[in-house]
Amino acid sequence: MTIVVVDRGPDPSVVRKVVCQQCGATLAYTPRDAQFSTSAGIDGTYDTRSYIRCPKCKEIIDVKAR
Repeated sequence: MTIVVVDRGPDPSVVRKVVCQQCGATLAYTPRDAQFSTSAGIDGTYDTRSYIRCPKCKEIIDVKAR
C-alpha cells in the first residue's frame, strides 16, 4: 500500500497555544516549531531552553517542546 497524505495541516492534538505576554497575541505552534538554545552555567552544568518568537512583536516566549 502506498502512503497517502490525508491532511497537510498539523493534527489538532499536537497544536499548542500560548499568549505573548508582550503584545497579547494568541499564538498556535507545534513542538516542531520550537527552537533551542543551550547555555553553560558557572558550575559546569548546561541548561537547554525551548522557545518560539512572536511573529507580531518578536518577543521570545519560552515553551514546552515535548
